[in-house]
Amino acid sequence: MKTLAMTVSTFGGTLLAFCGMMQHVQCGGSSTPAPVEAAVGQGGFAIGWSWGGGDQDVRHFVESRAGTIYAAVYVAGAEAAPQPMIVALTNDGHELWRVPGGGPLMTNAQGDVWAFLPGGVMRISASGAVSWQTPVSAWGDACALASDGTAFYYASDPASSQVVLQAVGPDGSKPWARPLGGDTRVGGNTAPARSFPPPAVGPSGRVYVPCACPSAQGGIAGFDPGTGAVVEVLSTDAGVPPAAGVGVVLDSSENTYFDGYPSRLTSGDIDGGIRWTSVSTERPGYISPTSYYFADPALLGAETAIAAADGGLVMVSPGNGAVVGTVPTNDVAAVTALLAGGRAVVAMKFVGTLDGSFVRASASDPTEGGGIGELSSTATGTGIVATDGTLIWSDPGIDAASVVADSDVLYAIERDPSAPGGAGKLVAIKAPGVALAQGPWPMIGHDPGRTNSVAGSW
Repeated sequence: MKTLAMTVSTFGGTLLAFCGMMQHVQCGGSSTPAPVEAAVGQGGFAIGWSWGGGDQDVRHFVESRAGTIYAAVYVAGAEAAPQPMIVALTNDGHELWRVPGGGPLMTNAQGDVWAFLPGGVMRISASGAVSWQTPVSAWGDACALASDGTAFYYASDPASSQVVLQAVGPDGSKPWARPLGGDTRVGGNTAPARSFPPPAVGPSGRVYVPCACPSAQGGIAGFDPGTGAVVEVLSTDAGVPPAAGVGVVLDSSENTYFDGYPSRLTSGDIDGGIRWTSVSTERPGYISPTSYYFADPALLGAETAIAAADGGLVMVSPGNGAVVGTVPTNDVAAVTALLAGGRAVVAMKFVGTLDGSFVRASASDPTEGGGIGELSSTATGTGIVATDGTLIWSDPGIDAASVVADSDVLYAIERDPSAPGGAGKLVAIKAPGVALAQGPWPMIGHDPGRTNSVAGSW
């Protein structure tokens, strides 16, 4: 049985306007994927198949339990602006159907898909039929899906231009919205919505978000999923920084893990108290993450929390924050997934040389002559690192925020690192002789509902 999988990379641009209930287009598997076994990156990995690129720019994807893959794609036309579409693919890369709509995408155990449309959100069945669409002034790409089908989005309050947390019920209803602070206007004088990382949904259904609202005083608030009432607060008085850029992950006991002040891995309990403060998560500026999807400070394994820090990766005990291991690698911006055997999928910084090739940032001194200052460009690609620091594989063209581990394949979005504005391709990556089995945190956001919780539903 296939497991669910999804990516969380950024989806921008203007969505195509359309009216009325959308109907899907049955394509009958007419699209043919690219030839198999094209080499990718360093380490003997190969692309089994690819789909998209050219006039079909893949921005997001999600895999259903049955193995169907849903991709959010910008389709370029000869004269019209690119049109956002959601395309269903078989797990060998053949197209099934498509409907108008955009990402980010989330899915439940039945294969229903939650997606964006102009001025709102929608739910699509596994067969491509649109179940409902509802108006929501969604702001940014951050969202999460609870196991009962309630979706949480950041939205803009039309009256105040403040960021609100909007709950959308499984039937498309909007039971509540709560102000978070922040300003959605260009030039607003408070934290913009794009600085809010994705919400986290705990085993109790409680949803956790960074919050500049009065009740949280610029910290992290836990909201009741039914009413939207604030039921837990980690305030600035407890050492939590303002909302911008603070990611939150949850363990099975609903303890929180986040970047405390000043940039230290911190854990809180379900009642809003601080459990411990541990290592510094600061990194040199030239390898710092640039996407809020990388704001999660640590990914939770079976016995350790793994975080990116200055000088490499660090493993700490979730119980008391004690350091239990380190992995020396000084060009890692973030950890995005955990594979079996303790292998970590990481966002890795690369620099472009004057001859057009890319090398790891650690291969060049960022301050001395001959370093990054004399190189032509930078890229954030992907690497797989073993527990002893050995680099198993890397590729500057693979989007680390999109990597999803399945039973024997990594799905990801690939772009030419020398042309960052180019179209993305969905690729299925295999590595003979290298175990790619899922670990305890198989993708950014943990699961296809993007709950950022080890209890997230598959």
